[in-house]
Amino acid sequence: MIPVVAILNLTNLGASMQQIGSVLAVGTVWCVLQEEINKFFWWPLHLSSYLLTLGPIPLLIGAGLLREQTVVISIGPGWIPVAVAGILIFLLSLRAHRRLDSYAGI
Repeated sequence: MIPVVAILNLTNLGASMQQIGSVLAVGTVWCVLQEEINKFFWWPLHLSSYLLTLGPIPLLIGAGLLREQTVVISIGPGWIPVAVAGILIFLLSLRAHRRLDSYAGI
């Protein structure tokens, strides 16, 4: 039997991943609109898409484990738009990858 504290930490990990991914995405999403993208801004944007897309996994696993412990819990649909935004950011960052600075002249 898994302790409830560990299950709550797992559930909180999913929400934290989405929060960190959201802050990174908001701070770096403007680089997709540029003609040339600096790789130091592109990488945080690309990595934020992983955090946003994979964030619901520990959230839903933790909620399922809490239900097994007979804790009444329900997960609302608030994680769906964040996961869709993560997929969209992932696709946009892959599309923008060909516009990365090459620094060939340095």
